Amino acid sequence: MVLSRWGEGPDDAAALAAAWADELVQQGCAVPPADKRRVDDAQRWIVGHQERMDAGLALDLVVRSAAGEVTGEVGLGPFDWNRRAALLGFWTAPTWRGQGRAAQGCRLLCDWAFAELGLVAILAETTESNRGSQRVLEQAGFTQLPPQTRPQPEPQSGNQVWARKPH
Repeated sequence: MVLSRWGEGPDDAAALAAAWADELVQQGCAVPPADKRRVDDAQRWIVGHQERMDAGLALDLVVRSAAGEVTGEVGLGPFDWNRRAALLGFWTAPTWRGQGRAAQGCRLLCDWAFAELGLVAILAETTESNRGSQRVLEQAGFTQLPPQTRPQPEPQSGNQVWARKPH
């Protein structure tokens, strides 16, 4: 497994558009409106990604198989540079789910962000019913925060908040 930037593979835009159309990705991630999920829309998003990275707003990386196929995405953003924290997001393509790739990608990105960006906390949110994402976070070294310790502003109603700190 390899983490890389969007746009480095020939099929990145098609894979991203397919992910945006996936019902489970839509349930757990922010995706564009239905009329903005075409391959050309994904290509525009990929081109704009470098600007978002340069501005310190987000870092989204492709999780690739050894053969270079897009198997998912892991990302950080928004960042809270004053608190040295960020929010984690991830998705996995349907044919790659259940193989531990999301957890491995999350671990790699978090370890890198702690070492290279100086972050001291990475947070994630899941819905109470999303056991798959909860398992990914557990396997990636996150712990669920009790309601009284959740950061402000409060997460979306009914969401669980998870945190990971450097080891």
